[in-house]
Amino acid sequence: MPVFADAQALRESLRKAGLNDHARGIGASVRPVLLFVRRQEKDDTLPVGTSKMAGNPDLPPGMPWPMRPALASPERHMAQLRKQIEDIRNPRPSMSETDIEHLLQTMRASGATRKDLELMRDALRGQTQRNPKMDASRIAWLEARMVALQTEFPLAFIAQLDLGQLSALPGFDPALPRRGVLSIFMDAIGDDDGKTPLHRVYWHDVKPVALRRREWPVELQRWSDRWTSYGHPAQPEEAWSRLAMADRLLPHSGLSVPHHWKTALPEHSSKAIWAWFQKPDALQLLPRLPPGDTAPGGNFGDRLGGWPDDIQGHAEDEVDPAGRHIVAPGRTPWRHLFSYGGEYHAGARRMDPVASGDGNHFLMIRDEDLARRRFERVRDVYQST
Repeated sequence: MPVFADAQALRESLRKAGLNDHARGIGASVRPVLLFVRRQEKDDTLPVGTSKMAGNPDLPPGMPWPMRPALASPERHMAQLRKQIEDIRNPRPSMSETDIEHLLQTMRASGATRKDLELMRDALRGQTQRNPKMDASRIAWLEARMVALQTEFPLAFIAQLDLGQLSALPGFDPALPRRGVLSIFMDAIGDDDGKTPLHRVYWHDVKPVALRRREWPVELQRWSDRWTSYGHPAQPEEAWSRLAMADRLLPHSGLSVPHHWKTALPEHSSKAIWAWFQKPDALQLLPRLPPGDTAPGGNFGDRLGGWPDDIQGHAEDEVDPAGRHIVAPGRTPWRHLFSYGGEYHAGARRMDPVASGDGNHFLMIRDEDLARRRFERVRDVYQST
């Protein structure tokens, strides 16, 4: 999604792309947005309420740590997890013998060596050499998830945003609260079924100084000490007690253009605007850490407000339970609240979620719910390349 520092940069970019005829319509659909650059710092040195990802959250005194309730109908999830365990214990061929031989013939005709053919045959028959330690770890991880999903379990902290400080910037979305701190948590052990949101958002309508830093629950620390993503055994250097970093979020103001324009124009113009979206443009806002700053960090695609930077399709369409589609650019009841990239630097106090990867999570909320500050109604979608 193109983001520009100001309206003048947007108009100049459209002029260069030969899209002057659509400049007024596109300009009317933009929304202010804050793009963030992460800068890794010691979590314990960050002031309370600092906008950051990872680390220990700052919460109101007395607020219980956010929890995910036990699944109301866990049967389908349990069946899926049991099947994964069975597949590890008794691996089966992924193809029939006939299909395997056809594939090997094609590989042989392409010049594959005998060794390559033997390795492929064993892999397709489920006869690849197993790693007993890895298999045992994954089975234990799947069994632990079966237990955790059927009981109340703590959510993992993702990010917090100091809205009072950010609201002074020109890229701050005026539909958002102009005070307080927004906290974002996630069910790190749940599967993304496309129906139940994995994220929970809390708005603390207080000044940051009223918050208190909170340690992660022991259950999450122990989980992180035992497993990384997909049930792989955690390494000693990944022990929770050694994780000391958080990512300070450095904001950059811009104007965001909705992705809806990529398919909204007549056929004779669609190629030009598609190219405008896809090709790099020096006029676009692409924030980075300042020159000479050697701290781990960078632009991971984190943003507050504005329009979502879609990867696969319109996030607004995906979260709408009625399946309604956008019929005109900017015409949607859904608003982009926050999105973030799934990757992060080593050393961060952060937990690997099951339903994630190197793509982006988009948190969306209806206009009417945002106006009423009903953040419990946030929905989410994950997209990757």
